[in-house]
Amino acid sequence: MTRLATCDRRRHGKLAGHGPSKTSSEGLGCISIADLKTATLAVAFADLAGFTALTEVHGDADAASVAARFYELSEASLRGEMRIVKLIGDAVMLSGPAVNDAADTVLSLAAAVELEPSYPSMRAGLHHGSVVVRDGDLF
Repeated sequence: MTRLATCDRRRHGKLAGHGPSKTSSEGLGCISIADLKTATLAVAFADLAGFTALTEVHGDADAASVAARFYELSEASLRGEMRIVKLIGDAVMLSGPAVNDAADTVLSLAAAVELEPSYPSMRAGLHHGSVVVRDGDLF
């Protein structure tokens, strides 16, 4: 039976169990799927609509300034125990234990974005349920 495991792709370039050797992940910096920590959390993603077009029209420096401001607004909009998990280009991943805090955070962020002059609109999605927690990231 193949032992399911996940590896750090930055170090190994592929997932264990996906390649010539499907029987061993020992010594590869891999962890068993059974060893992963799970939690019930609210997770939200928010990004700016049309960010790629904004970058093409106004250039990288202006786009980076818009993204930096979006991150500031995201941080200022956090409610309850919500936190920023990571920043990804023009997007932010947020999480916390309470779905109400997540919804309040997203609504607060949307309101803040609306107040920014000449700013792209925001899109967001929200999930509440079981997630895998690994090295400060969520899956």
